[in-house]
Amino acid sequence: AADVVDPKTVRSHAQSIARQGGNLLDLVNQLLDISKVQSAVGTPDWRSGDIVAFVGMIVNSYQEMCHAKRIDITFAAREPSVTMDFVPHYVQRVINNLISNSVKFTPSYGQIYVTMRADDCKMHITVADTGTGIDKVDLPHVFETFYQSKRTPRIDVGSGVGLSLVRQMVMAMDGDMEVHSSPGEGTVFELHLPMKHGTEMLKAVDVDKYQLSPPPVPEEAVEPALGDDEKADDARPSILIVEDHADVASYIGQQLRGRYSIQFAANGCEALSKATDTVPDLIVTDLMMPEMDGYELCRQVRASALLCHIPIIVVTARATEADRIAGIAAGADAYLLKPFNADELRIRIDKLLEQRRMLRSMFAQDYTDSDYNPNEPFTGGDRKFLDHLIDIVNREIEGSSRNRIDIDRIASGMNMSTSQLRRKVLALTGLNTMSYVNQVRMSKAKHLLEEDAEMPIGEVAERCGFYDMAHFSRMFKQHHGITPTQFRARLT
Repeated sequence: AADVVDPKTVRSHAQSIARQGGNLLDLVNQLLDISKVQSAVGTPDWRSGDIVAFVGMIVNSYQEMCHAKRIDITFAAREPSVTMDFVPHYVQRVINNLISNSVKFTPSYGQIYVTMRADDCKMHITVADTGTGIDKVDLPHVFETFYQSKRTPRIDVGSGVGLSLVRQMVMAMDGDMEVHSSPGEGTVFELHLPMKHGTEMLKAVDVDKYQLSPPPVPEEAVEPALGDDEKADDARPSILIVEDHADVASYIGQQLRGRYSIQFAANGCEALSKATDTVPDLIVTDLMMPEMDGYELCRQVRASALLCHIPIIVVTARATEADRIAGIAAGADAYLLKPFNADELRIRIDKLLEQRRMLRSMFAQDYTDSDYNPNEPFTGGDRKFLDHLIDIVNREIEGSSRNRIDIDRIASGMNMSTSQLRRKVLALTGLNTMSYVNQVRMSKAKHLLEEDAEMPIGEVAERCGFYDMAHFSRMFKQHHGITPTQFRARLT
C-alpha cells in the first residue's frame, strides 16, 4: 500500500513552494523594472503631491513587520507637508527596498530611522539602521547589478538586484544617492530628489493606486520551524545543518531525518556554539550567511581541538572554481552546488561517516602513546589532541589513589566538559572516555614490562594506577589476551 502522507507535511511543502514562487516573482518584477528604466520603455508616470504623506504611509505599513521582529522603526519629517513632483511607483519601490533591507539585516531590538527634510530645490530622504553594516571594500560596488559580496553578510544573502534598481530609479527622477556604512554599526542611505520636474502641470498622486497596505507577514513568521532532534539516548549519527534560509534548511533536514539525528543553525556563529556543545558527527553548511560565513566556520572548526575531526560538506550557490578551491582550502571535505542532488548529498554523508568509522576501527584504538606512526589516520589537530589527552591521563594515573581515576579532572585538564570529552574521544577512537583511559593504562603496563624485566609486576600495576593485583591482571588479560606473568615469560 502506498505510504500515507501527513497533511501537515503537504501543507508545509506547499507553503514553501508558494514562498519561493513569490520570491522568484519579485525578482522577475525587479529585473523587468530595471529593463524598463534602462530602456525607457513606458514613460515614467510623473505626479505631483505630498511626498511626506506618501513616504509616511509606506513607513507606517512596516510597523507590524518590525514589531514582529522586535525592531523599532521611526519616521520623522522636518516639514509636515511638502508638495513636489515625483514618480510614485519609483518612490514606492525605492523606499520599500531600502526599508526591507534594513528589516532583514537589523537584529532584534535594533532601530530603523526614516527622515525627510526639504530645502529650496531638493527633498532629502534618509533611511538608516543599526544593522550588520557593509564592509568598506564592498561599498563602491553595492549598486552594481548582481554584485554579491564575499565579505559582507548584508549583501551576499540577496540577489544583487534590489540596490541597483533603487539607484537607477533615483537617477531616472534626476536624483542622486549615497551610502555610508560600517560593519557592526549600521548603514545609512541618503536620497536627494529635485522638487520640480519640468514646467507643466502634473496630475495629483492617486494613493489608492499604489497599494500602500501593510506588507505581507515576514518570512520568519511562516517559515518551517526548525527543531533539533532530541540527543538523549539517540544512537544515530548527528548532523548539524547550517543554513540561513529556513526553507532550504528544512528541505535538507527532510532528506536526512530518520537515519540521522538533525540539528540546525542559521549562521556560522550559532553553528560554532552548537557544535561546541554537542560535537556532531558531521556538518553540512552553506557559505553565504550573516554574522559568520561558511568559509570562516570551516576555518574555526579546523582550528578547534574539540571539533577539528568533524567532516564538513559545503552546499552552496557559489559555483566558480575559485569558490570551490577556497572552500576546500578552508577545510571542507566535499563541495556541492545548489540546486543539489539529494541522493548525492546522502551518499557523500554516508561515505564520509563510513570512512571515519573504518579509520577508527583500523587505527584509533591502538593510539595510546605519543610514538609517531606514519600510517595513522589522524590530522595534526587530532594527534595533538590525543597526545595532550595521554599526557593528562598519565598525570592522573601518577596522582591517583586506590584505583580512583577521576574523569572530571581529566576533562578539566583538557579544558572541556565531561560530555564534550566523551563525544570527542568517541569520535576519534570509538571508545568512551573511561575505556580509552584503561587502554592507555594497559599500553603503559605493556611498555613497563617490556622495558624492565626486573620490575615487580605489583610495581607495574601501581605505576599504572592499580592497587588491586587481581583487577590489574584481569584487565591486562582482557586487553592483551594473556596475563602479565605470561606476557613477561614470553619476553625471556
